[in-house]
Amino acid sequence: MIRNDQWVLGDFWSLKYSAPSAPFFTYHFSQRVGALIAWSCARRGVAVNLLTISGLPFIILGCLCFAGSTSSLNGILAFLLFQLAYAIDCADGQLARATAAKSTFGAWLDIAVDHARNVMITVSVMFHLIATHEFGPIAGYCVAIFGVGSTVSLHAFAELKSDRPTGDNHDQTRNLKRLVKNTTDTTVVIAMLCLLRPYPEYLMVYIALLGLGNIGSTIVLSKTRLKSVATGNDHG
Repeated sequence: MIRNDQWVLGDFWSLKYSAPSAPFFTYHFSQRVGALIAWSCARRGVAVNLLTISGLPFIILGCLCFAGSTSSLNGILAFLLFQLAYAIDCADGQLARATAAKSTFGAWLDIAVDHARNVMITVSVMFHLIATHEFGPIAGYCVAIFGVGSTVSLHAFAELKSDRPTGDNHDQTRNLKRLVKNTTDTTVVIAMLCLLRPYPEYLMVYIALLGLGNIGSTIVLSKTRLKSVATGNDHG
């Protein structure tokens, strides 16, 4: 067992404990920040589950900033708080792998916090559109599509995270998962939401397209996975 004072920063900074399949910007930015957080927590003996839920206050504060006026300060604060919360989300996985503290409850808690984050961000977008007097039927549909898309996408990836497809559809499934992950990179999504925050019309277009993309890719990915499973059963 490694003592708390023997954790090497270089092991974390080199992303030794990060998820290898993370999207590009998450891997090179959020996972790096998460590595520093995970290293600090490992040295102090912080429990993984405690680290997981510690990101929620930053999400709540970020949502309050995002939902307010269109001032640049609110947008910058929302961006920094959202990114910090996401870095913590990246850090808990690294800490779990480094300390061999993976558990069924920890995996469930991580997904539950991710769902809570998505719901709160969706609600904050809705309140921001209300505050800017842009909320109407069209905005409502856009927010609903965004919320549904982020939820089904997160659920699908939670189910497929440990999936190991076999048969002729293996490469297709893997490529689809990589494509969806990179086009819905949370680091990029956070940046785009905050960047478009002063422009409600463009924000509505972006969240609608993102939601539709999430829903469509989830359907395609799920169908491909089912086909892969059926093919594997046939071969068996």
